[in-house]
Amino acid sequence: MPLRYVARRVTLKADPFRVRFFVGEEQITEHARCYGRHQVIDDFRHYVPLLMEKPFAVPHAAALRQADLPAHWEQFRKELVARREDGNREFARILHLCLTHSVAEVSAALELAAAQGSWSAEAVRHLLHWAAAPEPPIAPLDPARYPAYQAAHPRPDLTLYNRLLAVQNEQEDA
Repeated sequence: MPLRYVARRVTLKADPFRVRFFVGEEQITEHARCYGRHQVIDDFRHYVPLLMEKPFAVPHAAALRQADLPAHWEQFRKELVARREDGNREFARILHLCLTHSVAEVSAALELAAAQGSWSAEAVRHLLHWAAAPEPPIAPLDPARYPAYQAAHPRPDLTLYNRLLAVQNEQEDA
């Protein structure tokens, strides 16, 4: 459950497959139902606002260690910490992008940024916007602007080609 709802009255509604949490009539989150004993199911996205405020908690956050984040994310975080004084804060900003984009999209942008040597959340954000931007429509060519292409062209003279074919056929027959 998102941290902003701590100390608020929350209603839980469960069915055999899902658990949903409500504040008033607003559904605030939904998770798969777990039937195992003593299991904790966390969604790291719920902790991102807190990690933005306390970035030094990023390497120790249980929600991140239990999250199904790709392995290269931790390598990227370590590289950020090695390259930047605010590496954990920058990584928290990257995690914040997961609130508006899927983990797969952010992961792909993260890989591109690392390949380009761009070690910032802004680079990842830029790549996400670039990937999501629709391609500009390509206007069809206006034939009136290119009259030379509309002119009739003489048919090509293939006599030289035909002579080459005749020579080749004679050589094959011999």
